This record gives sequence, C-alpha cells and structure tokens, in this order.
Amino acid sequence: MDRNVNKYFTTKNIIFFIMIVLFLVFLNHIVDIALMFFAAFILSAVLIPFIDKLSLKMPRTLATSIILLTGLLIVLLIIVPLVIFSVKQGILAIENLPQIVKDIQTNFSNFTLFGYDVSSVLSEYNLIPYTEDIATNVIGKSVSLTKILINTLTALIATSIMLFYICCDKQVLVDRFAKLFPEKVKGKAISILNSIIQKAGGFVFAQMVAMIFVGVLTGLGLFILKNPNAVILGFVSGVFDIVPVIGPAFAVVIGLLTITKASFGYILITFAVYMIVQVLENQFLRPVVYGKFMNIHPLAIIMSLLIGAKFLGFWGVLLGPPIASVLSILIDELYIKPINGEETNTENKE
Repeated sequence: MDRNVNKYFTTKNIIFFIMIVLFLVFLNHIVDIALMFFAAFILSAVLIPFIDKLSLKMPRTLATSIILLTGLLIVLLIIVPLVIFSVKQGILAIENLPQIVKDIQTNFSNFTLFGYDVSSVLSEYNLIPYTEDIATNVIGKSVSLTKILINTLTALIATSIMLFYICCDKQVLVDRFAKLFPEKVKGKAISILNSIIQKAGGFVFAQMVAMIFVGVLTGLGLFILKNPNAVILGFVSGVFDIVPVIGPAFAVVIGLLTITKASFGYILITFAVYMIVQVLENQFLRPVVYGKFMNIHPLAIIMSLLIGAKFLGFWGVLLGPPIASVLSILIDELYIKPINGEETNTENKE
C-alpha cells in the first residue's frame, strides 16, 4: 500500500497538482476572457473545414479573411437589422402591455375552460396594474440595456479577433499544444483535441441547422396566415430555439401577444403553427441532425444549460452544451475507455 501511495505522491505530481489549482484560481478571475476564447474556439471548429478547403487555392490568411468577412456581412446585413427591429418591437409590446392584457380579456369574454369563465378569472386578478409596473421598469432601465449592448459588442469584437488567429494559425497552435505533452502521449493528446473540435463544431452546426429550420418554418406558417410580423416572429423563434423548452415557450408567448386583437380562432391556429413546428423539429430533425454530428444525451444538454445559466449567466446558456460535449469527451477518453480496457483491445486488434 505504501509503495502505491509513494508511486503517485512524487514531487513532479505534487507540483503539477499545485499548478492546476493555481490555474483554476487564476481562471476564476478571468472567466469572461476564458469564455470569449472558448467561444472563438467553438466557432473555429465550424469554420476551419471550410477554410482548409479554400486554403488549397490561396494563402490561408486570405482564405480565413474571406470566410470571416462573409460571416460578418451576413451578420451586419441580415441578423443585426432583424435583432434591432425585434428589440424595438419587444419594447413597443412591453409599453403596450396593459392594452394587450385588456385585449386578451376581451377575446376570452365568452370562453369557458373546465366550467370556469376565463374572462372573470382574469378580471378578478386584475393584471393591468402589474403590467403597467413592468412597462415602467423596463423603459426606465433603457440605459442599462444600452450598456449591455455596448459590452456585448465589445465581447463580439474581441471574440472575432481571437477567432481570426485561431483559424489562421491552426497548425501552429496544434503544434504548440502537442509540445505540452511527453512524446509517448502526444498522439493521444492530439486525438482528443481533434475529437473535441469535431464534437463541439458538430453541436454548433447542428444547433444552427435547427434554428434555421424553426425560424423558416415558423415564419412561413405565419406568412401563410397573413401575419404582418411573420418574418420577425420567425427570426425570434429561431433565435430562442437555442434554449430548449424555455426558448420555444417564450417564442410562442411573444407570437401570441402580437395578435391579441385577432379572433380567438385565429389565435388557436397561430398556436397550432408553433406546436407543429416544434413537433417536426423534436421528432424528425433533432434525432437526425444531433445523432449525426454529436453523441450527447438531451438530458446532459438541458443540465448544462441550467448549470451554465446558474454560474455564467447569458454566456452559460450559449456555451453550456459545447462545454458539456468537451467534458464528455475528456471523461470518455481519460477515464471510461482506460478502465474498460477499450484502448488495449484496440491496440491488440491492430
């Protein structure tokens, strides 16, 4: 027993453990910068395959610049205007929240549910004073919203710079990473890194496909219903789809709040459009897309979102699932496979 203990409590291992602890403490103080770097790393996992193909025909720096500029143009010309318009519509809806509640009460004036008059229940609770307080608070905090937008823009610029250098100097960074490990485990370390890049990039690509699917189908369905805000509501539904369960629920609420003056039948049909899109996504798209690009259980994704939101806020919601996919690879490669002898079996087969 003493020999086994002494085997692991060597000076080298103790120093290594102390360095890890110090690194984690230091990381806690620069968590925002670390998250921006991780976001750039995840995005690079999606873009690098395209850059690799394009760099066969031109210098890698030029290929990287073309890909990133194309993405920047898409953001500036399409996504940013939609975001600005959506925010304006959201603020307008909050300002008109008391009137929206009145419209809802009017629409439900002759509607009963399980024997209860819905209109009388809504009138009994008198939600209008609460909605007026919400509208006042949101409008009063517009300065805070401006600060958030400025900080977000700064973070995006910093992340974009990191992304450029990661994509441009990919091989240099991989070689530097390999030098951190002894010769006999360099191959293993690079293999794990490639697995992380593949799975993390796969998650981002799968999520983008799902968001586009939801956004396009929702917008198309609402356009068929002649909803004047079909494009914006489709965009909002696609963006909110990044957060499972909670995001789609918010998108439905926003969509219904924009048509409170419509007939009750039209509201039901609109609700059905949202539900049909969600069923198509969850039953047909997600199993195919997520099963092809990554192997992580939906429960793990939900847990990563909740934990990420708890400790890292907005960044945690966005980066929680990729972080979970990275951790799953590390656990699988460094613990599960070794204790089950899968690596040994593979070597014997070879």
